Amino acid sequence: MDSDGEPSGTTVSGSPQDPGQLRLPQLAIRKTWVRDLVEDFHNAIGKESLDRKGRAYTRVWLQGRVGERYLEDAHLDLDDGTGVMRVKCTKDTVDPGTLREGQYVMVIGQVMPFSSTKAPTIRAFQIIPLNDPPRHELWAAELTLSEHEAGLAS
Repeated sequence: MDSDGEPSGTTVSGSPQDPGQLRLPQLAIRKTWVRDLVEDFHNAIGKESLDRKGRAYTRVWLQGRVGERYLEDAHLDLDDGTGVMRVKCTKDTVDPGTLREGQYVMVIGQVMPFSSTKAPTIRAFQIIPLNDPPRHELWAAELTLSEHEAGLAS
């Protein structure tokens, strides 16, 4: 079971009601770089989840600097140094107008959509400003450790 009380894993075949279905191990939230997320996204077109070395995921944790902010439709661009990701803010997350361009933030959210070849967008559950200067360097080390512990390191 995951934190939402749903069965852990992602259906590979059959219907969600079929108890004999094959399921991939599910990562609760994948800590990732934008470049890896974009690569996984393009490999997952038409599927119900992203996959990194046999571990399915739809929820991600990214950290980076706020780029362009689009206040009229409540989204922003997040640049982590490996790429830029569009982040859609919801009424439960921070108003993008309260963030400054260049500010370092943490974003936790869900990747959408999977049914088109458009670039992925993150629907944010949380956006938290991180003001401690060495956060960027610590994030790189944390991602390396996280991938190693999950068996995802190259």
